[in-house]
Parts: sequence; C-alpha cells; structure tokens
Amino acid sequence: MIQGLNISASGLEHQAQRLRASAHNTANTSTPTAASVRLRVRGQERPDGVASQVQTGAFSDALRESVTQIESAQAFRANTRAIQTQDEMLGTLLDLEG
Repeated sequence: MIQGLNISASGLEHQAQRLRASAHNTANTSTPTAASVRLRVRGQERPDGVASQVQTGAFSDALRESVTQIESAQAFRANTRAIQTQDEMLGTLLDLEG
C-alpha cells in the first residue's frame, strides 16, 4: 500500500515538472529559435515510480504546449485521485484493526 503512495507521489512530481517545462516553453514562444531553450521532460517507469529527467528539446509551438498542459493536468488529477483512494483504503484498514 505504501509503495502505491510512493508511485503516485512520483507521478505527481513528474507531471509538475512537465507543467513547469511547458510553462517555460509557452513563455518563450515569441523568442527566436536560436536564442531560446526549449525544455522537455522525459519519464522512465521504475518499480518504485517514475524517474524524470529535464532535457533541452527541439522547437515547440503553442498548440503542442497546450496539449502537453492538458495531458499533464489530467495525469496530475488521476495521480491525486489514486492517492486519495489509497489513503481511504489505509484508513479503513487501520479502523478494522483498531
């Protein structure tokens, strides 16, 4: 049960990094490509959660960043709900033992 909480927490952190990188890219959409730094967050699944790595990426546009923000918000919401469910289950188990 605790492992599930750790996995969901690492998923929250990964999505937060994706949102930060997307916000950075959106803020710099009018910057010339040669002078700007585009960020991409790459996630790798592990048994204990998601390992995130921020990298410089290729050119991005506002539409791509909008899609990334929507995806990240949905994934963040799903991880939050998973944590809430696991918390409720853990509370129920503790109530049964007490």
